Parts: sequence; C-alpha cells; structure tokens
Amino acid sequence: MFNPIIFQAPRASYNKSSFPRNLCTIPWNPMISPGRTGGVPCLWFPAPKAATVVMYFHANSEDIGTAFHFVKHMRDQFKVNVISIEYPGYGLLQGIEPTEETIFEVALTVFRYLVDELRVSYSSVIVFGRSLGSGPAIFLAAQYPIGGMILVSPFISIRAAAKHIGGRIVAFMFSNVFQNHRRIVNVSCPVLFIHGASDSLIPVEHSKTLFGLCRSRKLLVTPPKMDHNSSMFSDPNAFAVPAIHFFGFPGWRTLTPPFMPFDLFEAHRGDDVPTLRDGSSRKTEGAESWLYNCCGKLAEESSDQVLVRQEKTLQEECVQNDYVPAQAFQVLRAPLLPLALRAASDEDATLSELFKSLLKQLVAWMAHRPPTASLSSLRDALLEAGHGLVRKAWQRMRGLSSGRMGLEQRAAAVAAFVRSG
Repeated sequence: MFNPIIFQAPRASYNKSSFPRNLCTIPWNPMISPGRTGGVPCLWFPAPKAATVVMYFHANSEDIGTAFHFVKHMRDQFKVNVISIEYPGYGLLQGIEPTEETIFEVALTVFRYLVDELRVSYSSVIVFGRSLGSGPAIFLAAQYPIGGMILVSPFISIRAAAKHIGGRIVAFMFSNVFQNHRRIVNVSCPVLFIHGASDSLIPVEHSKTLFGLCRSRKLLVTPPKMDHNSSMFSDPNAFAVPAIHFFGFPGWRTLTPPFMPFDLFEAHRGDDVPTLRDGSSRKTEGAESWLYNCCGKLAEESSDQVLVRQEKTLQEECVQNDYVPAQAFQVLRAPLLPLALRAASDEDATLSELFKSLLKQLVAWMAHRPPTASLSSLRDALLEAGHGLVRKAWQRMRGLSSGRMGLEQRAAAVAAFVRSG
C-alpha cells in the first residue's frame, strides 16, 4: 500500500555517460531473478590492494548519482573498495516497481555477484545502510556471515516510522514492510549504529531499540548536533573516527583485490547486456515475496587515488594504441598488476613503460594458447599461480635491475619467465 509515498524516487540525477569510470551494470542472477534482462546500475570505487568491499545502500529521495561524492569520499577516507547500489524505480533502474521484495532482490543480486564472480569472501563484505538503506543492509546481514554492518538513521519498521510522523491511524494505512526489528536479532556480525540526537524525522529511539535487540558486537554513536540529513563527513567524530576504530579500516590488504570486469562498464556505451560466467550461478535463497524525505548531503570532492588513476589511464592507452585488446587486458591485469606496481618504484622503470612491455610480450603468448582455452579459464590459471609467480618474477626483476640490461630486455626476460612458469 502507498508505495509512491513510501518510495519517493527523485528524478534521475545521472545518465549513462555521467560517471564513465565508475558506473557499471551488475547482471541479474537467473537463480534470483529468472526472466529479467539488463542489470543493476552501480557505482564502483576500487581502492588499491584493498580486500574489503563496502556495499552502500542509499537513503530515500536520492539515487546513486546524488550519493556519488559521499561514496567516493568514503573510499578515499577508509581506503576500501566501495560499491553503491541503485534501487528499482530510482535512477537508471526503471521498469521495475520499487517494493521491499524488489529492493531485497537487487541487494542479493549484487551481493552474490561480489561473492560468486569477484571471489570476495563473506568476511570482507561490510554492508552500509542509511535510512531506507538500513532495510536491505539488515536483510543481507541476517542471512550471511559478513564482516560488518553500518547503520545510519535506521528505523524499526516502516509502520513504526509512519506512526511517529502521522500517528497510529496513519501508520495502519501503510504495509508493515522492512521489519528491521525482527531481522536484526539474527545478525551475527559487528554493527555500528549512528543516529543523530537531533533527528526529528526518525527519532534516535529507533536505533536504541535496534541496538538493544542486536546480539552481536555493537556500538551506538549519537552525535548531539546531527539530524536526519546531516553530512556524514562534516564532523569526523560522528562517523569517520568511530568507523575506523570499530572496523579497523582499511583492514586486510591483498595482491589480488576485487576487479570489476571492463565489459560491465562498456555495456553503458552499447546494446550488449553483461552476463554471468557459465556455471557460476549458485542456488541461493531468493528475495522475500519512504515516507522519508531524505536527501544525502554532498561531501567535498577529493582527488582520486594516484594508482587507480594511473591504472585507468594505462588501460585506455593500451586499448587505443592496440597494445592489447580490452578482454586480454582484463585477463592479465590481476596477476601482473602487483608486479607492475612494485616495479614502478624502480629507478629506471615507470609503471606505464614496464606494463606495456610486459603486455606486448604476453599478448603473443596468448595468441598461441590452445583454441579450446577461454579467456576466463586462462585468467583462472594465471590467478591460481598468482602469488608465487608474481613473487618469483619480482625477485627476478630485482636481480636483473642490477645489471646493464635495458628496460625492453628486462621486460622480455621477465615475460619469458612468466610464460615458462
């Protein structure tokens, strides 16, 4: 009942070309959403060597475009990967009615993609829900052993929130959806609650009630001057400092961080629809069958991480100059980028020069692979050898650097070593 009032989707604040480096489409999972075509628009912000992925579920009356600067600032501040998920009926995800069921469906689709396709471990996922977003965040945390959850201005349920705003009679006119108080008792991960003491839309008592029902490790922060629409980074003690101390951001570092395939971004520039890897879908529990006029505040835009910008520039340069096709770049990037990043600190080798040399050598190797070998199987084989191969190749690179070999000779020698490994 009253879905147009509960879900107040604003006019889309972005289009397909608004964020070419960050806007991607996560394909629907046929085991969760049989018959759906297209995918879920998301904003992906990678952080160098970060194993942690924060899934951000935005508030009502905003979309992922409105939340762009906040999510980007969170990546820069915490040094973790962040993905912001769009809701049905919001932004570019049109043609699907926004309901509790479809929002949970979207949340589960993106979560399973991170785990099944990008090989992100459960413990490396942290869900972050603000206001309306607390619903899908608690939904996931109650079902899976994830690494943690952040709740900002959460509510007990839609009906409880409507009761505070319009009274008991108005409350019973709304469906009793997003029953967070029933699901949070099943959450086992650490939970950080942040709720402004000056919030007049959703009173802080909602968080206090959920805090009392939560059985896991937890922390409740109630900044006295914070209201429902306050900027999250305006006061470090309100959000950034508690989050860093509670979760230990940036957390684990890895040589093989989650990598979002390029074709998910390229889908916005053509008619191709991204798909899952063959046989990769798992049967999981499907999604179950706002009144809040909340607009996210825009944080000041901060500079990109240097290594992320270098990697993107290198990718574009390699593709434009036919050094290597885009698909091959995707396959080779994961096992070779750590080597290239380390070699970038060498006194006579830059990231761009060394990586391009390695790619040109290895592209010839790929051209002679068995006809039956797919790019995905080749990637899996490279990743399987990953850590040891990169470590040995780096040691060899360091040994060669002391001699008189030039950059091309060194790159050729390392490429030959990688091929033989």
